[in-house]
Amino acid sequence: MGIAIVSSLFNEEITNEMRKSTKATARKLKAKISCEYAVPGVCDIPFALQKAFKRRDVQAAVVLGAVVKGETEHDRLIAEVAAHKCVGLSLKYEKPVGFGIIGPGATWAKARKRGKEYGERAMCAAVEMCKL
Repeated sequence: MGIAIVSSLFNEEITNEMRKSTKATARKLKAKISCEYAVPGVCDIPFALQKAFKRRDVQAAVVLGAVVKGETEHDRLIAEVAAHKCVGLSLKYEKPVGFGIIGPGATWAKARKRGKEYGERAMCAAVEMCKL
């Protein structure tokens, strides 16, 4: 099975760790990573996800990002839009998405602490959903 990884470069200190744990989990599960896309921010993930889903060698995807709480509700908007669009693309292309986007409401410290776990769980979910 081929899996795409789509990750945000924003909050790269966190997303780099997420990517590492995602790839390590893929190796453990013997899942092949068909392609990787690194995009500027979480709102850019659906565009790259759509490109990945158009590829014949991609049966599932993992999306990774860290939306950290700021002084406004912007984090909520970003996380909700990304989630909605990713689910829509998953249904449209009938390909599962392991959703590894932290937030909304996460502090920097919490996002950093949970990044590895999110990456691992997202890959496990993508692989498991391919079995349906």
